Amino acid sequence: MSEIRLEWNGDEVYRKVVNALEGALTEFGLVHEGGAKRALKPGRGVLTGTLRRSIHAASPDYNFASDDVKPGPGTPERGGTGGGAKTDGNIIRIVVGSGLHYARPVEERYGMIAGSHNAAVQRLPGIITKHAKRSGLL
Repeated sequence: MSEIRLEWNGDEVYRKVVNALEGALTEFGLVHEGGAKRALKPGRGVLTGTLRRSIHAASPDYNFASDDVKPGPGTPERGGTGGGAKTDGNIIRIVVGSGLHYARPVEERYGMIAGSHNAAVQRLPGIITKHAKRSGLL
């Protein structure tokens, strides 16, 4: 009788899947962030540009309230500084938003973040596939 051996690679595959999904969601967050920023224009939510510069993707534990600054043309860009997607148990999350106190009323009027989310979700399957290939899963 021949011997059959099974080599368990589940832990390695799990790690690759988590890394691929974290990378994919981080990229998704940046795509989402960029779309939201492009949706804001003079006459359509932009006076000084502070709100546009404040929108960014971040890990779920990022303190958006620390970004609440007075409007002005010299405020710093917030995008790309909030970290990437984060895994907590079996949940991988990224958040996109702004900590400015007037961001919500502008969002309610122009829907820049909700609209950008809907557009970015359309690209999500391709982004996930790309990261799965990079990780050797496909």
